[in-house]
Amino acid sequence: MKLALGVATMALACSTVGCTKEQGSEKAFCRKVAKAPTIDAVISGFTNADTGELDARLADAATSYEDIAKAAPGEIRGDVDTVVRLVDAVIDAVKDHSDDPEVVAKQVRNAVVDNPGSIKSAAAVASYAADNCKLELNPTVGDGPTSSTTSP
Repeated sequence: MKLALGVATMALACSTVGCTKEQGSEKAFCRKVAKAPTIDAVISGFTNADTGELDARLADAATSYEDIAKAAPGEIRGDVDTVVRLVDAVIDAVKDHSDDPEVVAKQVRNAVVDNPGSIKSAAAVASYAADNCKLELNPTVGDGPTSSTTSP
């Protein structure tokens, strides 16, 4: 009984003073997504890239995607977090094995398996960005021009 009362008191206190994680906004999310590099651009040619230049690209991308996660509004935050976890796994794989694309591919496949909702989450984030930001995050070849090629 005391535990239940303590939890209820804590929940009430949090609801009145704001113990919840700060939520982002549509405007901030759209701004961050529009500025973020595509993961394809970040890792393109990684096996032949200069180590310093590759490290800088990976670090900048990690920061950009972290900023996207922080800016995500509550309605899409869970999906964004899922996508960012997958992006982080790609970045880590490239960082750890920049000389071995086969190992990178295997780690990325494992990350997709470990995050079974990642494909659905990526689609939800792309849909949100298209509807609310007027950005095309997953353009397909041959479908005509898009407003952006940014892809979280």
